[in-house]
Amino acid sequence: MLYLKKGILIGVMALLTFSLSTYGAEQEAADKAAPEKKTDDPVVCKVNAKEIKESQILEQIQAQLRQMGGQVTPDVREKANTLLFNESMNTLISINLLKQKAEEQKLKVEKEDVDKQIEEIKASLPANMKLEDALASSNMTEEDLRKQIQTGDQLLYKKVIDRNIKKPEAPTEKDIKDFYDKNPASFQEKVHASHILLQFPKDGSVTEAQKKELNTKLAAIRADIQSGKIKFEDAAKQYSDCPSKQKGGDLGLFQRGQMVPEFEKAAFDAKVGDLTDIVETKFGYHIIKVTDRQKPNLETEKEKIGKYLETQKYNQATRDYLDLLKKEAKIERVMSEADWEARNAPKEQAPKQGVQIDPEALKKMIDKQ
Repeated sequence: MLYLKKGILIGVMALLTFSLSTYGAEQEAADKAAPEKKTDDPVVCKVNAKEIKESQILEQIQAQLRQMGGQVTPDVREKANTLLFNESMNTLISINLLKQKAEEQKLKVEKEDVDKQIEEIKASLPANMKLEDALASSNMTEEDLRKQIQTGDQLLYKKVIDRNIKKPEAPTEKDIKDFYDKNPASFQEKVHASHILLQFPKDGSVTEAQKKELNTKLAAIRADIQSGKIKFEDAAKQYSDCPSKQKGGDLGLFQRGQMVPEFEKAAFDAKVGDLTDIVETKFGYHIIKVTDRQKPNLETEKEKIGKYLETQKYNQATRDYLDLLKKEAKIERVMSEADWEARNAPKEQAPKQGVQIDPEALKKMIDKQ
């Protein structure tokens, strides 16, 4: 559902962890946008005398950008070193406090911890997906994932938190129903559909003659599918101009408001198994095949809502615990925000006394990841 975040590895808390991601175009772009290494590396703050240096914060900012991926506009990416400064520094403060607590309590990640995490990841995948398939897009194997979990710190943080917070109570039936009633947009009907697109010229210069030619071609493809001469998926791979052709035209599940109106109407009017007539949109001509319909209701979504609410309570308990650690710690700010900007703001951006950004707006941007 829309209220559930997707990913192979679900983070312990949004403040600290990152889900697995491919080293793709977004990451390369973030790396290219990374600042040149400076010869000096001043201390920005200290956490119980443990230093956090400028380079560490810059690395954290780049990691944050990679996690946010394509949601980051060029303007935000250019100014990321100032926009994400406080968020990244606070994350590193929390990380340092958790590491220190792990050392104090002599906690470490054991093999059984990794085994349990792997099983939880497998259980979180869709019923028809295997772990090796989910990892394939990242060019990873299960062994790679195990090493990443074992050598990473996320599981250690989780052990610290689980040791030191009270396990939140499970949501009640009333909690679940209240959430369902208050979030109708998250429970709209969805269809699972595939399509074949014959695209109009991208510059919008399509002529009537071109449209007639494309319409005739798609009508012939449709007739071949209906007669059994070719399977829909094979026709999509062979003829479609949409990137979805690689998956046989599969667009996955979508709800109303996510597609252009003409496409949406045809898809939602169709029955499961139907092949629609030719549909014209601003992109071109489509034929659509509906493979499934889902009508969420309280009974079908009860388990998902319950898990979501449990996660919310756990995350709140985690934030409360981190706040407590910060109150008990000696945190010294060594570099001022103005000095940070003077060193790290874009060249054309004049340094100001502090970063002028709405904290709530920044939080919403980060929470979208």
